[in-house]
Amino acid sequence: MLDRLARLGMIERLRSDQDRRVIRISPTDKARLKGRQMFMPLGMKMMEVIGTYNDQELQIVTRFMNDAIAGVDAARQEAVTQSPANPSNPPAGTSINR
Repeated sequence: MLDRLARLGMIERLRSDQDRRVIRISPTDKARLKGRQMFMPLGMKMMEVIGTYNDQELQIVTRFMNDAIAGVDAARQEAVTQSPANPSNPPAGTSINR
């Protein structure tokens, strides 16, 4: 994927002066322009939508978004700790004794 993006002029690889093994990937001006062209209309529409809500409604929406993000994070963490790939924390009702 990085090779394709580099061929398209969207990224550049920059070597570190301190450690030549380290390569940073940086977006090019072309990539920034394309990103603005793609996301600026979306951002403007979202600002229009947000502008139709009063402060109390925005507080409710903000609370919902924060709670939803916390719920997703908690579910992800639970899935990771109960993953069969993590035998030290098996799902409830299972045993690691063989």
